[in-house]
Amino acid sequence: MSERRADVPEELAGVVAKMAARNPAHRFTEPVEVTDAVSPFTKGCDLAKLMGKVDMESGRGDVIDEAVGTTLPFHPGDGIDTRVSPLPAPRLVVRSSRKRCRQWTIVASWLTLMFALAVFVGLIRSKRPAGEVVPYEYGSRREPVLRFDFDGNAQNSGSLGHGTTVKALATASSATMQRVAARLTPRARLGLLSCLRRGWASRPQSPRGSS
Repeated sequence: MSERRADVPEELAGVVAKMAARNPAHRFTEPVEVTDAVSPFTKGCDLAKLMGKVDMESGRGDVIDEAVGTTLPFHPGDGIDTRVSPLPAPRLVVRSSRKRCRQWTIVASWLTLMFALAVFVGLIRSKRPAGEVVPYEYGSRREPVLRFDFDGNAQNSGSLGHGTTVKALATASSATMQRVAARLTPRARLGLLSCLRRGWASRPQSPRGSS
């Protein structure tokens, strides 16, 4: 510093050299020590005014853009927005009405299908009289048909074996016959008719011409 600035006292140059020493052990350890070292040279000086003048004359006045190679004027505060931007409003997730309509359409389709199936089954059942047994055919053999009326009468008519036509009318109590007709399955009813047929065939024959 003494070589470049001859007007700088040697003591002040020593303070600057100590502050810029490479070895940390040779530097000032506290800022107070620096203040005490330079205070003798600041007597009678207005430091506030001096620091303001140095700040204006320093390199902060111009900012050099090395990439462009032009000098831009420095204006503190320009380009800096000090206003506080409000937080964005919370975003509400709204379910699409199209998706909800699609779900309701699927549910309505299933309900319509179930209702149509129930009506179809009801129509089929309404066309067949209550208590009627549909005969099963095994080749050329035909089992008799058993029908129950609402009075409890059971009528057996059909072909039994070798072209013999049998018509029998059995009368029983209405409640008993309706319970039997409701509980017997078609196969059980056919078995019962087979038993009745065998019993009819094996009945004792009365001699002809007897009174």
